[in-house]
Amino acid sequence: MKIRIIHFFFLLFPIIAVAGCRKQVDPVEIPQFSGDTLKIVWQTKFYNDPEHLSPETPILWGDYLIIGDTDSKRLGKHDPGIKVVHKLTGKNHPAWDKEPGGIVLKDHNYINHFGLCGNNNEMLFGSSMKTLYMIDLNSGSVAWRESKNNEIYGHIFSNFMGKPVGEYTISNDINRPNLEHLVAWDCYTREKRVLCSVEPEDGYAHSLGSPAVTKNAEGDTLILFLETEWHFDLSKGRFAAYCYNVTKQKLEWRHKGFTSTAEATYYIPVITDCGKVVFQGMGSVSCFDIASGELLWLREPLTLHTGFVMSQGNHVFVWDYKGAIYCIDANTGVSVWENRDSNIGPYLFTDMAIYKERLYFIGSLPGVSSGLFCLSAKTGEQLWMNDAHYPFGGVAIDQETGYLYFMSKLNLITCIDLNDY
Repeated sequence: MKIRIIHFFFLLFPIIAVAGCRKQVDPVEIPQFSGDTLKIVWQTKFYNDPEHLSPETPILWGDYLIIGDTDSKRLGKHDPGIKVVHKLTGKNHPAWDKEPGGIVLKDHNYINHFGLCGNNNEMLFGSSMKTLYMIDLNSGSVAWRESKNNEIYGHIFSNFMGKPVGEYTISNDINRPNLEHLVAWDCYTREKRVLCSVEPEDGYAHSLGSPAVTKNAEGDTLILFLETEWHFDLSKGRFAAYCYNVTKQKLEWRHKGFTSTAEATYYIPVITDCGKVVFQGMGSVSCFDIASGELLWLREPLTLHTGFVMSQGNHVFVWDYKGAIYCIDANTGVSVWENRDSNIGPYLFTDMAIYKERLYFIGSLPGVSSGLFCLSAKTGEQLWMNDAHYPFGGVAIDQETGYLYFMSKLNLITCIDLNDY
C-alpha cells in the first residue's frame, strides 16, 4: 500500500447548514388522521403536485431550512430538486421562489448527499455517483459541476461523496483506475488540489470514503476516512482507517483489518465531543482515539445504514437495522443502555437528533407504516410515538427554538414544536 502526499494547506472553518427552491406556495391545511395529531407549527408543500419524493435530512441554514430531494425521478416524474423555506413560517426564500423539481439538478437520477460550504456557508454542494454540483444559494443557480470520466470510472464502485470544509469541499477522486485520492475543491474557483493518494493491494479494487474533519490540540486540520476494498473473485471486502494531517501534510496513523466482517460498505465517520472518531460500516461500528490512533472498541456484527450512528457528549447512539438501539460510552465501548424491546425498524437515511435529553427519529413498527419516535436519551425508554402525517426520512432540530422538522410522505415539509411535548 503506497500513500502519496501532495503539499496542500487550508484552514478548517465551522459548518452550519442549508438548501433551496419555486413559485411561492402558501402553507396548506393540515390533513386530519385517526389517533393523536401532532401539534403543527406550519406545513408547506415540497412540490405543487402530490408526487412522492426521497428527501435528504433537512439542513438548517441561518433563518432558513433546506430540503433536498435525492431520488424522486425514480419514484415519480420529478428530477431531484431543492427547496429553501423560512424555518419559522415555511415561506419560500426569495431566491428559491420557484418549483424545486429539476431546476438545478437535471441530468442524473440520484444525489448521495447535500452539504454547506463557502466562507459564509452560502454554497451548497450535491454529490452523486458521477457528478459534484456546487450551487450558489444566494442566486439559486448552479455555480459549477464536475463529472467523472466514464472511461476511468466505469468499473470502479466509487461514490463522488463530498464533505464541506470552509471554502472547500473534500471528495474522493480517481485519475487512473488503480489510484484513488482525496481532493479539495475550491467552492468558488473549482480548483482541485490533491491531499493524499492511495493505491490498492493484493488484487483488491478500492474506494475512499467521504471524510470527517476536525482539529487536534495543536490546531492542525485532520481528515479521518475509511478505505474500503473488495476482491471480486473472492467476494470478500475489508477496511482500512486513516487519519491524515492536512496542516503538516503527513499521515498520522492507519489501521487495517480491524473488523472480521467481510464487508466493503462505509458511511461518513462521526466525530465525538471527547476526541474520538467512530467509523461505521454496514456490519460494524468501531471507535478510535484520534490523537493516538488506538482502537478503543468494536461492535459487530450489526446491520446498519447511513444515519444510524450519532454522538453527543461521551455517548454514541447506534441504531441496528433489526430494531435494537444502543447508547454506548465512547471511551469504554460499554453499553449505557440498550433498547431491544421496542423493535423499531428504521428507514434508510434516517438521521437521529437529540433535544433536552430526548432522542428523536423516524421509524416503523409492525402495522405502522411510519412514525415519529421519542426515547429518553438517558435510559432508552420509549416515551411516545406518533404516526400522524406519515413522517419519512431524517429529522433536524433547531436547538434555539425546539422546532423539529421532517418530511411527510404526503409531500409536506412539517414543523412541530417539541416544547409542546
